[in-house]
Amino acid sequence: MKRRYKIILFLSYKLNAKLFKKIEDSFAKQILAKFQLVRSPKFDVKYKFLVFEKNKYNSSFIEVIKIFLYVLSVRALTRTLLFITKTIPNSEEIYELTRFKLIFTLWRHRRMIFQHLFSHLSYVYLNYDKYSTIKTLSPSHVGYKNLAENFRKFDNYIIEKSFARKNFIKFDIKDKRQKTTLDKFISWDSSIFLKFLKSHKLEEIASDYLSDNYPILALEISKFRNIKYITHELSKDTLDDIYKKNGLDYYDIILDAEIWHQRFIYSNNMIVNIDATTYPTQKFVAGSWQFIHDGGASSSQMLLLRPSEITVDLKEAIFLLGRCDENWYHLLLDTAPRLLFFDNIPLNIPVLVRSDLPSSTRRFLSKLTQRKIIEVGLDEKVRVSKLYVCPGRSTVFDSKPPLGMNWVDFSPLVLNLFRDRVLDSLGVIPDSSVPKRIIFERRASTRNVLVQEKLKKVFDDFSFQRLPLNDKFFNRQVQVFFNTKFVATPGGAVLANVIFMKPGSKVLVLKSRGNRKLNPWAKLCESFNLKYVEVTGLPTYWGSSFLRRLHSNFYISPKKLRRVLSREI
Repeated sequence: MKRRYKIILFLSYKLNAKLFKKIEDSFAKQILAKFQLVRSPKFDVKYKFLVFEKNKYNSSFIEVIKIFLYVLSVRALTRTLLFITKTIPNSEEIYELTRFKLIFTLWRHRRMIFQHLFSHLSYVYLNYDKYSTIKTLSPSHVGYKNLAENFRKFDNYIIEKSFARKNFIKFDIKDKRQKTTLDKFISWDSSIFLKFLKSHKLEEIASDYLSDNYPILALEISKFRNIKYITHELSKDTLDDIYKKNGLDYYDIILDAEIWHQRFIYSNNMIVNIDATTYPTQKFVAGSWQFIHDGGASSSQMLLLRPSEITVDLKEAIFLLGRCDENWYHLLLDTAPRLLFFDNIPLNIPVLVRSDLPSSTRRFLSKLTQRKIIEVGLDEKVRVSKLYVCPGRSTVFDSKPPLGMNWVDFSPLVLNLFRDRVLDSLGVIPDSSVPKRIIFERRASTRNVLVQEKLKKVFDDFSFQRLPLNDKFFNRQVQVFFNTKFVATPGGAVLANVIFMKPGSKVLVLKSRGNRKLNPWAKLCESFNLKYVEVTGLPTYWGSSFLRRLHSNFYISPKKLRRVLSREI
């Protein structure tokens, strides 16, 4: 491939240099002509993959180190591989480790990890036929504990980051057939080649040539679909806005709908977006990144991962799914309150929820509704002839919201109605056995408070009782918050339960100074007439990444905490 084209494409796709757009368009016309003229010479091609083989050891120490550094650079992949292979003790809890504890765990068990994991990983060149026979650990499995668990029964599997990348394709040495400009382009950097096809809408024209010579690249093209999406007219409204306009009698109906990946609604060859916080043009949307390629193609198009062909057919159903419903905060404050708007729909119409909800959450939902609950799997495509939806924005954006919208917006009117429904459905009553002052310790991979032992002594001095965040607590969390008077905890999903506390109760939140831009807990407490107190500390991360600042661990001064508690108690 000519050097000038390499330079042009490098600047265009690596640096996004618009200066070369016209030259690139000219090159695209030449490529188009090649597709129309060239007939497939049927090359013998192999593709490089990272493969785990339980019964085979990688003999190359240098390659093992390279693989180790690559896997370590992808934190979610590191956790998933440790979880699948059960390489270390307590591997079930690997997803809950902080970044520091993960590195410490890797170092502590380094011999075991290299012996039972990395020594079984190797880069292997596979032809298409061989590739098709091996199970693939794709990005949609990484980070999802319930999906990754399926790979524990496989002795061999491919670890897929992306099909296409530089130095990914190897021609058979014995194959002396002449390579065209297309072949040189593809072998130089297949990832840039595919981006080039997509940006110039040449996928369909290239499909025959790629299917004959590069079937895995053809598969990569078909994996994502460039699809139009539209936003519902009420997607920016809060649930309170909808309630004030229409009361609790409002819902919308989408005919001939399909549900993709538990969260996308597809109808009339378009994705219908009912929630402004999930617009694909945003920089980051939690729960959607692994399904959308490059964050969306334009303001009206998105490159969306095609769902599997596993299909469930339903005549009617209620859409009660959100982007992060496995998280208690989003389920309790964003998704479950929408049940109120479906009360006038006949009880024989089932409600759709995610299959990966925690068991305590499923029990909670079963007590809120008499409807049949149908769980939607991540690998299922559900077709519904008549889908009932309640549009409206969720409470918080994951990245900078569209102009004119707030980062955080609660719906106190609807949430208060929902609170009454929950307390009545669960039969919550006064319980004197619940401690009046409670402290929770966050145990997660982010936003953890350091020097826990020193803070524990301060809370003990003020008669706070520590409740572990386990299944026993989750099954009675509503009862606990309804009966307590003072809750102290780092910011986290458990704080969504403050909506069940009685007016005048106190909530103390430990938070990082790096997280001052968002303050959902203060707004939530204000909506329910609770006294909000916060103690801020120093974050461990001071870099430029907003998301890392938002989720950084932090240090709280014990003296400062003691001072605040002395004032409040």
